[in-house]
Amino acid sequence: MATAQGPLGTELCIPSPLTNWWINLLIDNIIFTTGFCGTIWACHYYFGSEGTPLDPLEFKPFVLKSKEQVSSTSAIFTLEPKYKAGENPPKVPQWNHVWRRGVWSVQFKQPQLQIARAYTPLPPLSSEDHPSPGRDDRLWFLIRGEQNGEVSSYLHRLPEGLTVELRGPNLEYELPDDVGEVLFLAGGTGIAPALQAAFTLFEQRGGSSAGVPRMHIMWANRKREDCAGSVSSTTAAKARPSTLGQWMAKLRREQPMIDWPSDNENTHVLINELMCLEKRYPGKITVEYFVDEEGSFVTKELLGAFFREHNQPSNEKSPYALAQETAQEAARLAKNELFNLNGNSTSEEQHMAYLRNKASTEDDPHIQPPLRKLIMISGPDGFVDHFAGAKAWVNGHESQGALGGLLGKIQPTGWDVRKL
Repeated sequence: MATAQGPLGTELCIPSPLTNWWINLLIDNIIFTTGFCGTIWACHYYFGSEGTPLDPLEFKPFVLKSKEQVSSTSAIFTLEPKYKAGENPPKVPQWNHVWRRGVWSVQFKQPQLQIARAYTPLPPLSSEDHPSPGRDDRLWFLIRGEQNGEVSSYLHRLPEGLTVELRGPNLEYELPDDVGEVLFLAGGTGIAPALQAAFTLFEQRGGSSAGVPRMHIMWANRKREDCAGSVSSTTAAKARPSTLGQWMAKLRREQPMIDWPSDNENTHVLINELMCLEKRYPGKITVEYFVDEEGSFVTKELLGAFFREHNQPSNEKSPYALAQETAQEAARLAKNELFNLNGNSTSEEQHMAYLRNKASTEDDPHIQPPLRKLIMISGPDGFVDHFAGAKAWVNGHESQGALGGLLGKIQPTGWDVRKL
């Protein structure tokens, strides 16, 4: 650092060239950093970034856009993600991938009590007000206000426009790819997982390689208002034969012309959804309705008749089973010949015939392994317990538990049971 004489005899410090270089470098860095950060902020502010509406570990804010009362105790809640400043909705809704997998849920937080409860989103509804997935990031829920329900009563008290916190998505059950038939027992708001399963199997997957599956829904409610406007897609709702066997035969073999309600104004919005599905997939999706206050119930006799009608008689064998038996017989003959001490020269030919038969059994598109049959139960704990027995806790985790209830007494052969 050099010095010089000032005007009044004072000493002035003159920076050296090296000091000037460091000062200039520092100023340049400050200007560059400020400009760079300003550019990033401007891009973020004006062009935005894709937000993440849901997180499986952290609660995220959603805005309660509307509550549509569908009965004296239930409403359909429409929620929309609440993005931070500068965030844009993702081009594809975050939960699109889980719609293809199966039944899923999210947790709602009750902030005062610091507790959470899981609720099942409804699939996008068919009306113009509810666009299909891939173009909309809203979520819909059917929620019943329970008198002693800490979370449900809190949600029903909320006015529109307020913020609620959600966490998820949580996959409850991944539907197998080889589903051929589904019997879904739904109690009350348990219809939401049934609609999810139908949406996944028919709308998202479009059926399996062996064709579109069949799905029969038995929806039980306490009161008629919970399924207002419903018409069972069976002849049983119009005329009941004298015996249960005749009733089931008539029910399964006829293709009735359903008198859909002409006045949709008083029809439950989910009844409209179910009717749309039945019209879109005639004979593949069927729905029966049961109302406690009208004395109609899903009984052991009704379920037993259903399984008798849908299970193949033991004296009939499927093409796959017959082809497997042919291959096994060819293998037995080939093995005997290969170990024949007389050295029969036809052993190799028979062995090759077995291999060809086995290959044709596996590759022939017309001869497929039997498709999976599923019984799914969803509803209040008492409903699930009544039909399939209670779930169990094992090492701190909820498990399916033993099969009990009405299905435990029936023991349906060839059906897998899933409690939701």
